Amino acid sequence: MDLILEKVEQCPICSNKTSNLYKRIDRWEIRQCLCCGLKRLDPRPAELELTKLYDKSYFQERIPQESKKASRQMARSFRRRLNIILRYSKGRKLLDAGCGEGDWLKNAQAHGYDVTGFDISEEAEKRLNLKLSQGQCVRRQ
Repeated sequence: MDLILEKVEQCPICSNKTSNLYKRIDRWEIRQCLCCGLKRLDPRPAELELTKLYDKSYFQERIPQESKKASRQMARSFRRRLNIILRYSKGRKLLDAGCGEGDWLKNAQAHGYDVTGFDISEEAEKRLNLKLSQGQCVRRQ
């Protein structure tokens, strides 16, 4: 699939204009802001391209996490994230922007969090049995 890509001129968090290459995966570059450390895709798909990326086929092509090893790794990852959140937050509300099918949200909910998801994909909204807002985030320039 050919996508229209756009260059990210500045960090969407701190507006810094300098970054280093953090990692390259296939044709994608992940860059890290030299000021705040945010890692981001750059160039990224143009906003109009996002719905093409996260259509019904995206969820059908996912590799099922059926093996015991994959399940244990995912559970450890979720626990680490929750421990970090517990360390720095005061409440038990969690918003996941780009929640997909909601694996992370379901896990957090099982640990007592009031969860809400946000995803661009209409398909994600159909698959989740949680509070979900569907649409695009407004990008700060």
